[in-house]
Amino acid sequence: MSGSHIRVVRGTPDPEELAALMVLWARLAEEGARAAAARDGGPEGARPPARAFVMTGVPVPGAGAWRRSGWTS
Repeated sequence: MSGSHIRVVRGTPDPEELAALMVLWARLAEEGARAAAARDGGPEGARPPARAFVMTGVPVPGAGAWRRSGWTS
């Protein structure tokens, strides 16, 4: 990964340093998984994974809830 800087920390790391490490680790793991999927699954495996669709504006309980929801707008 280009542009990454690694520095040795002595003692207890700050929360910001831990958060940055977690982001870097997740990014490296995602890139590795994508490379493995591209190698094993061809072009379909090289695409980013699909994300779940979340419906917003779900009707709330109660009388006339369908009128207040995003389903009818």
